[in-house]
Amino acid sequence: MRAALVTLAVGEVPETRWSHPVFRAYAQRHGLEFVVIDEWRVRKGGWFTPKRKRAQFEKLQLHRLLGEYDRVIFFDADILIHPECPNLLELVPDDCLGAVSDEQADGGGETWKRRDDLDRAQKALGTLPPERTAEPYFNTGVMVLSKACRAVFDPARCWPPEGRWREQTGINYNARNDGVRTRYLENRYNFSPLDGSRWTNREVRLGGGQTGSLVVHYAGLVDRPRMAEDAPVFWKQWGIGE
Repeated sequence: MRAALVTLAVGEVPETRWSHPVFRAYAQRHGLEFVVIDEWRVRKGGWFTPKRKRAQFEKLQLHRLLGEYDRVIFFDADILIHPECPNLLELVPDDCLGAVSDEQADGGGETWKRRDDLDRAQKALGTLPPERTAEPYFNTGVMVLSKACRAVFDPARCWPPEGRWREQTGINYNARNDGVRTRYLENRYNFSPLDGSRWTNREVRLGGGQTGSLVVHYAGLVDRPRMAEDAPVFWKQWGIGE
């Protein structure tokens, strides 16, 4: 089986200075090739879309990579991994797409924005089965994939023409529309600002399995300073630079 850890770094992505050494260490530990998507190939989103959002569509290069690899773990560039984190491939059956819900458990917070984006996608692309629509909207910053998921990322498909997170909503839509089963992972595998007060506690972010933060996702520019602050600790935990 050929497997890879894939990350996205198109354009200027300062976070890579902190995340890539950790990704390499994780990939080496679990026998994965380390692949960086660093070229513009998909070019979706429209020229009036901010460059950083257009870059997110380059995630669709996973369609090409899933033609080369049997299994893939995808991480956004703004992520740090605790050494206690297991091989995520072992947590997800190879006929499923593995990801973490991007919704609040009680339906509060900004869950409505995810639901609204999915509703708008259905109006543009077609109605989904009710049982699939009801499934939690997942975050695409951490995904566990196989060839069974390949068509989900096909750039030649029709993608949502509008929305807050068009590529993410499109991936959510396609997985449901194609009948690809989603294996929802625990929040510890995509610990993010959605966790509110726990997120702002540095000891929680750095605590690994003990605090439920095995994969820490510094989603958004506002959390870049936190990532810069935490990275040296993660490097030390991995023995990077020693």
